[in-house]
Amino acid sequence: MTDEKIAGWDQYWAHGFLTSCADAFRGNYEGAMRGAWETAFSALPEGSRILDVATGNGAIALIAAATARDQGKKFSIDAFDLARIDPHKATARQHRELLDDIRFHPRVDAAALPFADAEFDFVCGHFALEYTAVERAVAELDRVCDKQAAGLFVMHHANSVILQTTAEEKRHLALLDETALFEHAGAFIDLVGSTAPKMRAHLQTLPHAEQLRTALNTAAARVTEAVGTATHPEILRTALTVVADAYNQVGTRGLDAATTRLASGSEQIRANASRLADLVAAARSRKQMAELESLFVANHFAATTVDTLEDDNGLLIGWTLEINRND
Repeated sequence: MTDEKIAGWDQYWAHGFLTSCADAFRGNYEGAMRGAWETAFSALPEGSRILDVATGNGAIALIAAATARDQGKKFSIDAFDLARIDPHKATARQHRELLDDIRFHPRVDAAALPFADAEFDFVCGHFALEYTAVERAVAELDRVCDKQAAGLFVMHHANSVILQTTAEEKRHLALLDETALFEHAGAFIDLVGSTAPKMRAHLQTLPHAEQLRTALNTAAARVTEAVGTATHPEILRTALTVVADAYNQVGTRGLDAATTRLASGSEQIRANASRLADLVAAARSRKQMAELESLFVANHFAATTVDTLEDDNGLLIGWTLEINRND
């Protein structure tokens, strides 16, 4: 993964999301998806050593920790990610004590794990393994798993509802570029902010000022119209909120604060473009899942099982891949 792509994920996790599909799912994974993980972790014995691959802000590791506590067990849980993750920021206050049961490792590459040989009994990842250099990552899992290890991975399906959401979000990012919403907002905010407060009322009489205001309003109107017809309008709503916040800060905090708010907000939103491209590239067909099974078998795993995972409404979420050692 390039430095630019890593930076995009850094920004995404820093925004406080627990999951890599925060627009498709609210909070931590719920319903059938959470149930699949609770079932897997409930079957593990006392003292199990768990490795969560590409953890993000720790959604699956937190489910493991919660399951252990609910059952009066102790698990040893390590969770890593290539990005600069911030689980404490992303986790609700009432659940933060679970973080004490997890060792997080930011800036760790799945192809070069900093763990000892045969250190783990169970490996897992949710929308995780497919983002790695898979061949090298599986070889590393072979090294760090003991002879009786097992694992579960949930992976992106090329026909899932998540991919449908992603396609819509990509169109919304393209609309923001097409309308130049942030650029028009920046130009108008700069004009208003650089004008003395007592003189701002006179801006409406200036043709140039009216031109800038009209351009911003036109762009905002197109984005607002798209919100009304969108199934997943979160990116567009966030963009409009950023613009409104930045404009309001001209009067309350000054031009510098307004400019900073607009720049940081637009940067966070545009960082999604790289993330969404990664997600599309990560989605797997049935043929690709069969190839992944063969890769695990070549690395001393066996009894691999591929299935599909649906949510509580019967919508396709992804693939599941269960693995077991053959040593």
